[in-house]
Amino acid sequence: IRLSSTEDMNTFVHKILSHRTRSAIPSYDEFIQHIRKHKIVFFGEFHSENRIVTFQKDLISRMARIQNEGEAEKRRLHVVMEHFSVDMQPLLHKFQTTPSFGFENLKKEYEAIGTEGHDLEPYRHLLELCRSTTLSNHCADKSDVGNDDYCRIYLHGGFIPRPMAARLNKCQNLEEKRQLFEETFDKDILPGGGSSNRSKYPAMNRSLFDCSEKDADYVLRGTRPHFKLIESLMSGRDLYSPCDEDEDEDEIDDKFSRLFQAQLIKDHSCAYAIAKLMLQHSAESSMPSCSKLIADQYLVIAGYGHMKHYLGVPECLEGYLKAETLYDIDEKKREIGMNTLTNYLKLLEGTKHPSGAIMIGCQMLYETYLEDVYQPLMDAGEIENDDEEEVAKQQTLRDLYLKKPSEVMENLLLESDIIKGALLNASSGSGRFQSPCADYLFVYDEDDDNIISKEDR
Repeated sequence: IRLSSTEDMNTFVHKILSHRTRSAIPSYDEFIQHIRKHKIVFFGEFHSENRIVTFQKDLISRMARIQNEGEAEKRRLHVVMEHFSVDMQPLLHKFQTTPSFGFENLKKEYEAIGTEGHDLEPYRHLLELCRSTTLSNHCADKSDVGNDDYCRIYLHGGFIPRPMAARLNKCQNLEEKRQLFEETFDKDILPGGGSSNRSKYPAMNRSLFDCSEKDADYVLRGTRPHFKLIESLMSGRDLYSPCDEDEDEDEIDDKFSRLFQAQLIKDHSCAYAIAKLMLQHSAESSMPSCSKLIADQYLVIAGYGHMKHYLGVPECLEGYLKAETLYDIDEKKREIGMNTLTNYLKLLEGTKHPSGAIMIGCQMLYETYLEDVYQPLMDAGEIENDDEEEVAKQQTLRDLYLKKPSEVMENLLLESDIIKGALLNASSGSGRFQSPCADYLFVYDEDDDNIISKEDR
């Protein structure tokens, strides 16, 4: 098992940009230490991209690494992944606890189930790292599988099964919607309300549906900024330019409202899964019988559109925790809800335990159009032979990354429209977003053939 991928991070062109400092991070180690302070890390990815997964695996290994004596028994890292539906939890448990059930077995059963359809191969080493931290408890001989350098890392399925989510867009009337949502309540994929015993957290049902209109039965709760984001991802509309005065928003609503609901059911299911985990772990750590305080951290890996600008999953999660805090009939559960909500919303400085939320997003380098503003890349583009042109562009990009002062590439990226709008000026465009696209933006060269060798370095 390849337990560290830090060296792999040095083999391709990338930059990590910070919204807070409006610059590239000065130190990768300082960046990791800042990430480790947070209770929950949202990672918005493009699925199955090798270089994104390389970063994710290094991030997991750094977040889970034991830094102080006795820390292993006090910390747990929970990795929630869109790639697995919530009903695949028994499969993930089997993978993490059964010595004879390795990655190939996991992939085979995953493909046999066939509902989610993600390519798991790029995540092989990431998943094996997580497995290595839990498998030793289930082996007679712990010497070959134990991993004392890391705290326990637990994998969790994060989303509603795709076939179930797809049914919402096909519902023709309220009765079909009612049947679908009753099924999600029975399976505890979404929070059922009332006096039903189907959910341990019926109060969270108060944050599931939009009750602002009389005939809005079974309309999932969402926000206008979130709707604009999803519409733009489907239509290509620019949300970071000044608002178009002639835009007919009613026409946009009619066209995309059903698709928005199909997106929302996924976001709500993931948020509910995370909320249940956080509340359960918060309750465990508050029990008098708990001899050691458990510091749980969460890394949520999902498509960027499910969390960009802290919309979607993060927004729904906040709503569920607020509902639990305000409406649960059990006073103790309300108190636990309040503590969990506080730890989610705010980074509490000076404490030993992680708190607050932080987000990492991804950006492909080619979309910054450096070849239109950086003269050496423009010159390489003038080469008539296509193969020679490609080689020259790759070498020029490596040289820019390795040999120029770091500020040169950093400034080029920060001045690009796609980064300047989403990361730095998100509130001034037509989207009017309250939060940037992410706190940190991982800008990476998506060309897997452009590799930085040891000789280059």
